[in-house]
Amino acid sequence: MYITINEILTWFILSMSFLLSVIFIINRKSFNHQEKAFGFFLIINSIFELIAWFSVSVFNVENNLPGLHLYTLFEFLCITKFATSSLKQLQGLPAKIILVAGSLFIISNSIWIQNIYTYNSISITAVKIFTIVMSVLFFYRMLSSKRYSIVQTRPSVYFFTAIFLNACTSMIWYMYSNQILLLSDEMNIQLSIMKNASTAIANLIILIGLYYATSRKENDII
Repeated sequence: MYITINEILTWFILSMSFLLSVIFIINRKSFNHQEKAFGFFLIINSIFELIAWFSVSVFNVENNLPGLHLYTLFEFLCITKFATSSLKQLQGLPAKIILVAGSLFIISNSIWIQNIYTYNSISITAVKIFTIVMSVLFFYRMLSSKRYSIVQTRPSVYFFTAIFLNACTSMIWYMYSNQILLLSDEMNIQLSIMKNASTAIANLIILIGLYYATSRKENDII
């Protein structure tokens, strides 16, 4: 019996998601408002990673896709809170409209279009596209702002880079997830390795962001 690359990546992602959430919880006072919104996302992500692993590896659940549907909703809520907290143009009423419209879309997709026992490829792809758009807007604002502070903004730069990278790569997987299931096992494994590898890299980038956030001086936190 030998350990496959995919299994190593899965264990790495599971361990990293737990580590990242623990680092955030221990050092939560080191983060500003928008970074705390991202920290909450890290906690939600680690919880769902653990649930997904236990459901398959321990309880032998044949279909844990209902959890993915619920995670998609929480991911959207957390990313929206993080992005709108980082972009002043979207704060207030625009943020509320995005939250309500996006949540209704995700819930409606799970009820009437792609039921909870199939991949919710439509809603999760929409969330990934939304994440990409929000990341691009953040980078544009950062590069065009004269008030940009590398000390204050550096952690968020890494956080947005991580979710941008992960969204770009995993979007393809989720967009065609129901079709991928019909491919050969070997091809399915190769694509899974690519998705997991991008998630692992994203986690490492987030770890760097957490380092910069926790190493700031107290008067640098805004």
